[in-house]
Amino acid sequence: EFRFEHLGDRSLKGIGPMGLYVGTMESGATSVVTPGGTSNVRSQTQRPSIRSLAVLPFADLSVERDQEHFGDGVAEEILNALTKIGDLRVPARSSCFAFRGLNLDARDIGRRLGVDALLEGSVRKAGQRLRISVQLIDARNGYHLWSERFDREVADIFAIQDEIASSVVSALGLSLRQGEERHLVKTSTANVEAYEFYLRGRKLFQKWTRENINLAREKIGR
Repeated sequence: EFRFEHLGDRSLKGIGPMGLYVGTMESGATSVVTPGGTSNVRSQTQRPSIRSLAVLPFADLSVERDQEHFGDGVAEEILNALTKIGDLRVPARSSCFAFRGLNLDARDIGRRLGVDALLEGSVRKAGQRLRISVQLIDARNGYHLWSERFDREVADIFAIQDEIASSVVSALGLSLRQGEERHLVKTSTANVEAYEFYLRGRKLFQKWTRENINLAREKIGR
């Protein structure tokens, strides 16, 4: 909504006297200037809120393509962290990860999972260096809401997961309630090597063959 204040009459060359006004925009509205130069005003409160989100499996972009277990671990930790947010509904891992490798429109995935938004990403691991790219997509229209890239050491993996989860909460306009954990991602170990053995073992176990189950026990036992 605009308010106009009369500043008096002014005489303009070639036009003559005319009234001069200044317009001010009420707080709570956002002005959007179109390419044609006109201004459309839309209240921020009219933007549909996002109250459900699915975390899709992160793509493995490592050179050897042997880090899928690591990407799954990152995505699952973030998923588990986001389930702690009282104002956010998050589908189970089995539902979200069922879309691995499928070339579907974000809106189709959103409709199938019944969510407002999707979090997708990729992992690239080379030696002790780690790059995680994430993006938040509005599943109702397919538009990007937020994206970020994290370049860190592998040793920082737990801090990265916590940072991503916190960034998503902020991007959604949500806030942690009193009593919700300050750190969203809870780590069971500070030993990154042990954590990676666990992820490898779990990935083998999920393939559900005798050979892979034995290998999984060996990895997890380390």
